[in-house]
Amino acid sequence: MKKSLFFVISIFAILQVSAQEFKNKDLQSLVEAERAFSRQAKEKNTRDAFLANITDESIGFYTNTTKMKEHWEKTPAGTEWLYWVPVYADIAASGDFGYTTGPWSYHI
Repeated sequence: MKKSLFFVISIFAILQVSAQEFKNKDLQSLVEAERAFSRQAKEKNTRDAFLANITDESIGFYTNTTKMKEHWEKTPAGTEWLYWVPVYADIAASGDFGYTTGPWSYHI
């Protein structure tokens, strides 16, 4: 039941963002970057996908605020895959800050 519910939600999420018309090219670029990250994680591994897409200033929220680059450099590469689908995305009018949200799952 859980897997089929996740599948239905994922399909709905993909259709939502896929059907979205991007008038803002910065917003389109943000969503494409998120999709590329998910593909990289599947083709290589999650560690390498993060390292290819973060900067020295990137932070994450685990048990505490964490410098993402340091965290992933210390993490050994493995076969796990972080599957990620952006469902909703928005970006500042300036184009220099945006966010996405959507379902994810971590496959070991």
